[in-house]
Amino acid sequence: LDDLLPLTGQSLPLTGTLDAQFQADGPVRALGGSGWVELDGATVYGEPVTRLRAQGTVANQLIKLASVTATAPAGSVSASGSYNLKSRHFQIDAKGAGLDVARIEAVRRLDLETAGKLAFSVAGSGTLDDPRLEAHATLGNPTLEGESLGGLDFTAQSANRSVTYDATTRLEGAEVSLHGRTALGSDHAKQA
Repeated sequence: LDDLLPLTGQSLPLTGTLDAQFQADGPVRALGGSGWVELDGATVYGEPVTRLRAQGTVANQLIKLASVTATAPAGSVSASGSYNLKSRHFQIDAKGAGLDVARIEAVRRLDLETAGKLAFSVAGSGTLDDPRLEAHATLGNPTLEGESLGGLDFTAQSANRSVTYDATTRLEGAEVSLHGRTALGSDHAKQA
């Protein structure tokens, strides 16, 4: 990527080796085809990634990603989805399980002794201006500086340009719950 990115005029926080294969036919305005892209030995936004691979098709201005997988020291994530270039409508389904929080570089940079296993799922559709997503995350057996924090469950739904979320944690002898709503507009108004 160090050799390729300067040709695009982009400065992206990516390093690694890029391999790709793509077959295309038709005029540029109505391109059709299929292929795959693979990034190996990479760093993406400061996170080490062993392998990132996407496989999909393009037809009638619709990009379909049948399979996207990312493998990193913390664990693996898989996804599929689509994006319509004309209507700007997307669809996504992503999952991860057993992700080792102690091996996530962004957490390690905080210089805190942490542990726990993260599982998540995100599904939805819509446009980037008004996404309709449903997300769920669970952090099992989390510890911070050697102290057990109990389990953490988080759910969120977005619709009508706002996100509604709930978080629950079970500490020894106590349970803490949070419910809130945040607008996706320019002021990001919150109510919790």
